[in-house]
Amino acid sequence: MEEGSNNNENYYSKRRRKVEGMKVVVCMVVAQVAVAEMTVLYKISADRGMSIQVLIPYRYIFRATLLCPLAFLLE
Repeated sequence: MEEGSNNNENYYSKRRRKVEGMKVVVCMVVAQVAVAEMTVLYKISADRGMSIQVLIPYRYIFRATLLCPLAFLLE
């Protein structure tokens, strides 16, 4: 009985370590996708005639709007 539960614990601890290692990779992929999306949106906006001088403040406003509540909750 003890040996079977010990094997389960080993299995779940190995699995947990794999998931912990994957978190970093998933975060990096999400960050790269966000950067690529922003680049495409910049290109589309510039091609449609929006001024880059207007687009940059919008970027900072949207980032602050999204990140401030997240930082407040996590810290």
